[in-house]
Amino acid sequence: NGKLKSVIKIGNESVALKKLEKTKISFQLKSDEYIEKLTNEKTILFEATAKYEDDIELASEKIDIMSPPLVIEAPKQVALDEEFNVVIQFTNPLDQLLTKSTIIVEGVGIKHQVFKVDDVNPLAHSESKIKLRSTQVGTETVVVKLIVTELKAMMSEFEVKVKGVKKHVFAKYTRNSTLNFYNNEPIMNESLHCCEFEEF
Repeated sequence: NGKLKSVIKIGNESVALKKLEKTKISFQLKSDEYIEKLTNEKTILFEATAKYEDDIELASEKIDIMSPPLVIEAPKQVALDEEFNVVIQFTNPLDQLLTKSTIIVEGVGIKHQVFKVDDVNPLAHSESKIKLRSTQVGTETVVVKLIVTELKAMMSEFEVKVKGVKKHVFAKYTRNSTLNFYNNEPIMNESLHCCEFEEF
């Protein structure tokens, strides 16, 4: 919600500089110091204050603690309504175990699906093999989202060409009237026609 939840760490350094001299001060923040303090936004605000006599300079920067990038291996072309395999890989960037992670996949012709990811050891590689099926002919854009409890969600996508024949069935209803030959009274005629066409 944009509000500061807690102060993670405070550092204080004093330096002596000669005229026009520059220096760099390092500030280290380990994952176990901030992971438990992150909010839903998974953002850390760094603020620095430099003071010399009566002069004060302020600087700040926000950093999003993102999930790692995804490496996706998928076929370029698949058959309509047939299963195909997709491999999703990522590396745990933290010095701690990742638990309860999930992968969410969906597309126009691919229903929304959620896959559980096995626990990932610190700094270790994760590989998930999933099976998908598309009911849409043409180029399918598949959206993949990695949800990690400790990090901000990471989203990626890939395209796959779906080949096959898609049948469309529709019905046509007609209604008309004719005159009875014997008493000249109208007779209602109703009919239902079923048709289909194929999409390649």
